[in-house]
Amino acid sequence: MLTEESEVEPISEYAKAKVAAEREIQPLNDAQFCPTILRNATAFGASPRMRFDLVVNNLSAYGYTTGTVKILSDGTAWRPNIHIEDIARAVLACLESPEDIVTGEILNAGMDSENLQVREIASTVAQVIPESDVEIAKGATKDPRSYKVSFAKISKLRAFRPVWSVRKGVEELEQAFELNHLTFERFQATEYHNVRRLQELFSSGKLDDTLRFRS
Repeated sequence: MLTEESEVEPISEYAKAKVAAEREIQPLNDAQFCPTILRNATAFGASPRMRFDLVVNNLSAYGYTTGTVKILSDGTAWRPNIHIEDIARAVLACLESPEDIVTGEILNAGMDSENLQVREIASTVAQVIPESDVEIAKGATKDPRSYKVSFAKISKLRAFRPVWSVRKGVEELEQAFELNHLTFERFQATEYHNVRRLQELFSSGKLDDTLRFRS
């Protein structure tokens, strides 16, 4: 179980940027500035602009639109998970807590119970979404992004009381898909997948080399 004191080993450029930001922000802590760093578990849940490139949302959408909960890795990787509403609760908890408790602190945001292997998440999706089965892609390999996280530190904040399990989140997603008549084509649209959308904008010349929109 990784704690806030564990050595960080970022793999992606995104993760490396997050670590670099932490190292720049922490020294700014003073009497006028009270920074608290939240390391959120992998987000899930319904939203007006859906994210289908997140593991719970992605597997749920595959199950709903195709009947197959498709795992692209071997499914053994561990992922901590947190509903978007509980991320908001974590932010509120930091704002409502005494300054001397949270100032300059790093907090993992999530629940120990929601540390799950990808194949466990897929199994939950198949249990919730009718007539769906789990399938592991042919030639699938291990995902190097595998980690279990301890959330003991943030649980000591009396204001933080998360309520969403992955199973409850999948049930919410199924209802949202049904309400909005989600299709496979819509699920695959680039606007719901951050990296694909950035690649599309970059290749079309709408973004410059710094990923900012051209004037």
